[in-house]
Amino acid sequence: MVHRMLGRVHAEIAWRLAGVGERGQGTVEYVALMLLVAALLAGVITAMKGKSDGIAGAIVKQFKDTVDGLKPGAK
Repeated sequence: MVHRMLGRVHAEIAWRLAGVGERGQGTVEYVALMLLVAALLAGVITAMKGKSDGIAGAIVKQFKDTVDGLKPGAK
């Protein structure tokens, strides 16, 4: 009984010292993953700069088409 109570007290103290626990951790990991993908994509586009063919050209073309489609009065 005493051992169980000391375990609960220890867990409560550890949780309070850690702050809010692990709430929001999934969001942080998701944002980090999105930033990693964006950096990788930017690296591919930069490496292929000046070449109109290949994946970089297709990405840039699709991006430009999408942005042009967002302009008021388009289509």
